[in-house]
Formats: sequence, C-alpha cells, structure tokens
Amino acid sequence: MFSLGNLILIQQLHPGEILDIKLHQFSQTICGLLNKARCSGSKALNEELFRQPELNERFLSKLSRFPENVRKGAEKFEIFAYLHLVQEEIEADMPVVQNVTISINNESTHGLDRNTISNIKDGKKLKSIIFINVPYQRNLSIKDKFATMIPVHLVRTKEVEAASKNPKLYKVYIAKVISPSQNKGTTTLIATLEAKIKKEFEGINANEKFSIFIPPNADATNSILSSLKKVVENRDLVDKIFIYFRNNNTAVINDYNREMNYEMTSMFGNNSAQKLFNQKQKEAIFSMTRSVNTTFILYGPPGSGKTYTIVEAIRRLLDPPPRSFFNFFSSLPPTKKILICTPSNLAADAIAEAILDQNFVSESDIFRLMSSSRDAFGRNHKLESITRTTNIYSNESDEAVRQIYDIPPKTEIMAFKIIVCTLGSTPKLSKYLSPGHFSHIFVDEVCYQ
Repeated sequence: MFSLGNLILIQQLHPGEILDIKLHQFSQTICGLLNKARCSGSKALNEELFRQPELNERFLSKLSRFPENVRKGAEKFEIFAYLHLVQEEIEADMPVVQNVTISINNESTHGLDRNTISNIKDGKKLKSIIFINVPYQRNLSIKDKFATMIPVHLVRTKEVEAASKNPKLYKVYIAKVISPSQNKGTTTLIATLEAKIKKEFEGINANEKFSIFIPPNADATNSILSSLKKVVENRDLVDKIFIYFRNNNTAVINDYNREMNYEMTSMFGNNSAQKLFNQKQKEAIFSMTRSVNTTFILYGPPGSGKTYTIVEAIRRLLDPPPRSFFNFFSSLPPTKKILICTPSNLAADAIAEAILDQNFVSESDIFRLMSSSRDAFGRNHKLESITRTTNIYSNESDEAVRQIYDIPPKTEIMAFKIIVCTLGSTPKLSKYLSPGHFSHIFVDEVCYQ
C-alpha cells in the first residue's frame, strides 16, 4: 500500500502541547490511527473504528465528555482538528491524476496571450516553470481539481505502483490550467517550482509517468493548535472570549447604563444620525466603541443591519467623538488598528465594499488581504484599489504565467488602519505583525457553520 499521507504528516505537522503529545508519541498515535483506517473496509474514520479499546480511550471517550472548563474544551477541539487532518491524510494517499508526463518546454502552450494579463501593480515574481501534460480521463474535471497556486506533489507512477516507502516527492504549484483544444485531448498544467527542483527534470524521459497528489492542509492544523495554546495559557484572553455571568455585577451594569444613556445623547444627537439607526443598533455602536478591553457579541437575523452597524462602529473608532464627562480625564486613545475577519470571501468583499462606500477612510489606509489561490482574473474590480496583485513570470521568457494576489511589504502592512480578510487567511498576518498589533478585531459570523 502506498502511504503518501504518512510522509507528508511527519514532515509538516508540529505536535500540539495542550495534550502534552511529544513528537514520537504523536507519530505513533496518529500514524497508528491512519493505518487502522486504511485497513478498514471504508478506508475512513467511523464510529466502529473508534470503538477499539486503545482508540476509544485516546479519542472517543474524551470527545463524549462535556468540557467543564476552557482547557478541557480546548483539548476536545484539538482532537477534532487532529481527526480532520487524519481524514485528509487518508484522502492524500490516492493520486488525483495518474500517468501524467513532464516537459520543460511546450511550444503549443508557451505563447500566452498578453492581453489577458492585467497591468502589473507591484512588480513581478520570477519563477521556473514546467509543463504537466494530463491525458484525457473520463469523468475527471481537471479545472475543478486544481485551484490557483495550489501546492501538489509529483511522484513517479512506478514508485506508487511499487508501494515505495521512500518515494521522491517533487513539490510544485499549479499556476494555470490550459484546457485541450479538442474533446478528449491533453490538458496542460503550468506549474511553478524552485530552480533547483527544475534541474532534476532536465533530460527527463518524455514518456516517464508521474502521479499527482494534493497534500493535506497541515498549516491550517498548525494554526489551530497554536491558537488553542495561546488561548489556554492567557487568562485575560480566556475571560474575554468566554464571558461568565457574575452575581455581584449589578452595580457595574447600572454604571454602564448610566454612561450609555449620557453618551448616546451626544453620539446620535443630530437628526440625521437619529434616523439612520434604531435603538438597539445605537446601543451596539456605543458598546463597540467604548474605551474598554472586553468582548462584545452582536447578534441578529439576516437583514437586521449587522454589517451596517459594524461599519458605523469602525467609522467612529477611527474618528472618535470629542471627550465627555466620562472620558475627559482619560489618556488620549492610541492609533486604532482594525482587523475584520469573515468566514468567506463573499462576506469579506461585502464588508470591504461597505467601508469604501461610506468613504470615511482613505483607500491607502485599508487593505483587502486575498488568498493567492483565489482567481485574480475574476476579481471584484470595486476592490481593486485596496488589493495587491503580482504577475508570475517564467525565468525563461517575458511571458506572464499567472496573476496572483500578493501581500505588500511589512512596513505597509503595519501602516494600514483596516485589514479585511477571511479567517483562513489570518495566519499569513502572523508573519508580518506581532501579537497586540490590532486595537480591535471584528469576527463576522463567529458561529458560522
């Protein structure tokens, strides 16, 4: 049995520390689960598999218990993250496409139409490229399988068939899919790769067959484990995220209501502001813009104006009102840095558009962070001024292979007042920004299913 999943798992995953799993213990436990799932009839994780005593104790028994505290809840969530990755590892054992060939030069596809490439906004990235020739395979849509700039592994088909325990993996990124000119023809994948890897393909037999594997997203699991660890170890963060009701908070609530009633008179005193928002929306805006270090949950059905309310709160955070009796003696507020996260690109685009439509912040102060795998050709042109794109060029010519979304330098990232992105893209920001950089973080659809 060819087990590519095991190889990728050990290379990419950083063991968690919440469950005190060391590297060798983790390898034995997870790889053991992988192997048992592979040998099962369904080749998948199921309840029957977890009924086995050793797996029941390690996984199922912990998942069935109600988490009585934050640490136990984090442990339970961590197990879910591991199991999700294990399922991806099982799926990674099967090649997406088989019997492809590799060529260094491909005259039929090398001349790309320059008119389809937009103007370069932030320079270009030089990459070595190869051409992967995919023969026609019935009931297989190649374009649906490969997102832009998705990483894949090329493995010689003979090593797959021989169930090699130590196959040679070639990591490349799919930059463009060129459909065949005729039905049942060959599809060409243009892939970028490091120059040193490309040298290994020079002089390759044109008839040598390779298989393509899509690796699991271990980076996402690493990000989850890292976030869980930070939450569990930070008491202040726990208190902010998991709000507990206290019986002795009557005086605090009374003070809060008194301050809110006083402040809202000045916040929404003019007639135009009075008409734009209802009472609950005004209270939410006041609560989100207070100079306090806490968490606020905005809840409402679709169409109730949540996005509209959030945009107004952001506007007021960046342009705070004059000091009042309650905040006159407080220090001047620091520069506001706002992060807005959403579960989908559609939601992120919508809130970015809403902010631009209100015109309270310069376009140079807001950045819509996009995943490099999102198709830049089909982008929302209303957001073009707040995104960054880069053309990928081949080292061998001046032809643009692909236009992708990019991230500006660290100095620019740090200067933005507002950054809008999906939850899945937030780990990218950790490479540029230190913890505590953002003064306010908005998470849209926090209970999104």
